[in-house]
Amino acid sequence: MTATETKAATTNPLSKGDILRASWGYDQTNVDFYEVVKTTRCTVTLVRIMSQIVSFGVGQNKVGPRKGCPKEGYKPLKSKRVQRDYNGRPFVKITDYAYAYLTTEDATHSETAAGYGH
Repeated sequence: MTATETKAATTNPLSKGDILRASWGYDQTNVDFYEVVKTTRCTVTLVRIMSQIVSFGVGQNKVGPRKGCPKEGYKPLKSKRVQRDYNGRPFVKITDYAYAYLTTEDATHSETAAGYGH
């Protein structure tokens, strides 16, 4: 690995304002969204943001992030290390069961509908 490749591998690929999505659950799928509010060379500070239902379905809904709308009752997640998966995609470990990956503000993701496991 060259010096340039090493620097690129250790440079934080996330920026302030980026949206991350964590999908988790057992017998159901929950989706949480986070917004990057601060970055350092290797870490980020995240704020959990609200989601919105984009479309309803039988057993599952499509949800998207509401950028700039912090979810009440959650403290910022400070100094979360940015890692890369085997494909080089950046991610942040939220908990032992949830990892947040980069998404876009207009992306939608499937989540188990209310009454089907929530």
